Amino acid sequence: MRITIHRRIMIGIMIVIVGFVLVVNVVMARLFDDIARHQLLDELEHSVLAYYRFDQRTQALLSSQARAMAEASHLKATLSIPNVDAETLQIAAIAMREIAQPDLLLVVDANATIAVANAAGVSIDGFTDHNGIRAALAGEQHSGVWTNRSGVYRVIAVPSAIQDTVIGAVVVGHRVDDVATIKELEDVTGSRVQIDGLSGSTSSAETLDLVTADFVSVDWDLATATVQETNQHNSRWYVVILQADSDQKLVVFKNLDSVAENLAPVRFAVNVGSAIAILVALLLSQK
Repeated sequence: MRITIHRRIMIGIMIVIVGFVLVVNVVMARLFDDIARHQLLDELEHSVLAYYRFDQRTQALLSSQARAMAEASHLKATLSIPNVDAETLQIAAIAMREIAQPDLLLVVDANATIAVANAAGVSIDGFTDHNGIRAALAGEQHSGVWTNRSGVYRVIAVPSAIQDTVIGAVVVGHRVDDVATIKELEDVTGSRVQIDGLSGSTSSAETLDLVTADFVSVDWDLATATVQETNQHNSRWYVVILQADSDQKLVVFKNLDSVAENLAPVRFAVNVGSAIAILVALLLSQK
């Protein structure tokens, strides 16, 4: 069968159109991925800033509670007793709960003896020789995240002193690895939140294995934030490690697929346009 010159020209036009459409689709797919990635990283940066503001308010509240307890006359009277016995110290610690009801409350005398006034089941394992207690007994306020088998706590430790003499310390903490607090953090940050402690990983849904994550370079002004990328649960996730030490990690993370869904209408329009262009090319080639 002999193909006319006109037919050859039409087939050539069809090949050019189809090739052009395919190239445009490849370029647009990469462009959409880049747009989704940059949008996700922007959202994560806002999440990190929102968390830091929330954490500052939490620290201010804990500091206010701890200082009110440390300045209480009843507690100072107890701590000023030389070699105060554990029972008397415990009674003073329980009395401090009338000022506030923190998740973690420790009263420490000058000899670093700890009295606990917490709910049942709260352990002080790992806290008895904590550098935060040593700092408070040295006259300095300490802020940090403490972890043991009971949970992960945002903690403020302050000295209790008479004039310039430190007679003890007060430690108050807010537990951050229970599901209720995690949901609160997710509302604040607009991202998923996961906390890894000695007792395991806690999240409102599936957790991520951070060992398999790769580091991502970002142009943020947040020197303390580390961004990582990982493929898990059939999705691509971007993770920001906010606080980390040898015992715990507090992270926020977002699913790239959830951001890419916002571009779905545009992707659909491009695909429809591509299909129409190919169809027109086929029809032209038949003439």
